[in-house]
Amino acid sequence: MATYYSDHFSASGDDGDSLDVQIRASAGVSHGRVRYKRSRAGGLFLDSDTVRMMTFKSSDRLLEMYLTTDGASSAGAVNIGLYLTGANHDGAVVDADLFATALTTSTLTTRVNVLGEAGSALIAVAGEEAVEGQALWAQAAYGAGSDTSDPQTQYDIVVTPSTSHATTDIILTLEAYYTSGD
Repeated sequence: MATYYSDHFSASGDDGDSLDVQIRASAGVSHGRVRYKRSRAGGLFLDSDTVRMMTFKSSDRLLEMYLTTDGASSAGAVNIGLYLTGANHDGAVVDADLFATALTTSTLTTRVNVLGEAGSALIAVAGEEAVEGQALWAQAAYGAGSDTSDPQTQYDIVVTPSTSHATTDIILTLEAYYTSGD
């Protein structure tokens, strides 16, 4: 009879690996406190705009992320992705549609879980169960991210309209539940 170990005991952090007695699971995995962030932005967003919503450390672990819109615009869709924070929240794109691709905003949207959005690059590659609770840098690696270990940087969650929002201002609210990687 074999003995298997969870990600709390393995050197690689993967489940099913052999025991490494020197490894202690990070707080984000073994006893992290769930934290909450909320951001809101309103305006007449064009398909050339970027809306930087919130900042996370690369070691933070997203558990759930929800988008709510007021549906005021008669047309419009958004991508939700990951950008490097940069010095003045002007960093380069990591993956512009990692979390959601062409998500419609022309109707009232109430708390759509974008981590489980079927059209996202993240879910298309990995599947919802595989990515929930992984460190943000590891989630990025499923999309266009190229890091194989934690780069110890900061990322912005960014909304980019894939279709302009016609002639009416729209209100976007993004909520995130996560554990901190510190």
